[in-house]
Amino acid sequence: MEPIGYHITLRLEEDRPIATSPAERRLLARTVLTVARPFRLLAFRWADTHGHFLCIGDRATCAELARRIEIAFQVHFEPGVRFARPRFKPVFNLWHLQEAAFYIWRQDKRHAFGNDPHHDASNVPDLLGARVCGIWTANIVREYLARIGRDELLDAAGWTVLGEGSPEFLVDACLGAACLPELNGRTAEVVAARRAAVVALPERTSILAGALGVTKQAIRKLRKAETNPFLVRAIQMQLRIHSRPARDKLLDPTAPTLPIVAEPRAVYLAPRITRRSEWT
Repeated sequence: MEPIGYHITLRLEEDRPIATSPAERRLLARTVLTVARPFRLLAFRWADTHGHFLCIGDRATCAELARRIEIAFQVHFEPGVRFARPRFKPVFNLWHLQEAAFYIWRQDKRHAFGNDPHHDASNVPDLLGARVCGIWTANIVREYLARIGRDELLDAAGWTVLGEGSPEFLVDACLGAACLPELNGRTAEVVAARRAAVVALPERTSILAGALGVTKQAIRKLRKAETNPFLVRAIQMQLRIHSRPARDKLLDPTAPTLPIVAEPRAVYLAPRITRRSEWT
């Protein structure tokens, strides 16, 4: 019987970590979700030393996905070492597919790492409407894993209790919803996030101005601009995620990110498929 897909595991040689900060984890997610767009990716999660990916397709297709992810990571993160040989575990039926998906999303519980409590380096936020760049994976999950619902995803993420959406977490919510390393500059993604933020928190001009580092006049101007309703909803969901009760004050801090004031720089460079790493 031919597999319907593969569970792929990637890691660097010497178990070197990748993406050790929230900004880098968001860049990692944006990179994966851009590279994997031509593929049928159901689930992914990057832990501290390795990553798991669940893809529908034959061995050659899944190997090509692994190759492109490795190349993109080498370009963006320059880890200084090669990737170890990828592991491909065949998946034969829908029950196995569902089991593998939850295994991937619950990596923090399996390996006891607490550095990614908001699942920036997974596609769980996309499936729950809390991020927009990987919303296309929700369609694939609906097609193959129709029995997975919102409650099961919240439980897998450890978000069974959500907060009320405190505005003090607005910067974190915008970064998470738009999957951006930072919120300064005038790129299309940053401008869209700012526009959506003022709609997500209506009648909060002073708070918005302080959090986004702009004037009240700029907030009023942003309110008149066209916004992405999916991004607005994603920011509102991220506010609830970030303001939820902390399970562990050390591993799951609730301190909001302060507004960033820095020189604008490129937020994201499209992966350049120019280098190869060993793969089978």
